[in-house]
Amino acid sequence: MTLKIREAQAHEAGLLSQLAIESKAHWGYSANFLEACTEELTISPADMRLSGLIYILCEFDTEIIGFYAIERLSRDKAELDALFVKPSHIGKGAGKKLMTHAIDQARKMGCTTLVIQSDPHAEKFYLAMGAVVLGKQESKSVSGRYLPMMSYALDSLQQSANGR
Repeated sequence: MTLKIREAQAHEAGLLSQLAIESKAHWGYSANFLEACTEELTISPADMRLSGLIYILCEFDTEIIGFYAIERLSRDKAELDALFVKPSHIGKGAGKKLMTHAIDQARKMGCTTLVIQSDPHAEKFYLAMGAVVLGKQESKSVSGRYLPMMSYALDSLQQSANGR
């Protein structure tokens, strides 16, 4: 399977929003839960033009099958703001390709740390990619729901420890 990575365009915001909701729904969340998350998962063209926020997508042929967003938080810290893969492509390498690209992107930005507020279903994926759990943080969408806060060290020690 040949996957292509490229920067997302503002006119693709609706497609990315739909993909994010489909990906979240894959994990069996209720309709009420998904409705509570809709605002947080919706991306506007204006969001995509914000300085310091980069949207990158993954295509298979011409189909958009995943994307991530990364935001610079400070001189040395970036946040993986989103990483979603179309349900039909979960487990086929697109997530790993996107995460590897996000790590490289954060390094190019001069960051030494990439932080991630993970969905509980994605925690194992991020751990396998080399992230560590820092603690928990309350969800922005669902009061009383706590999500794993994770960090990926972008320095050379982490890089060599993970064989990257």
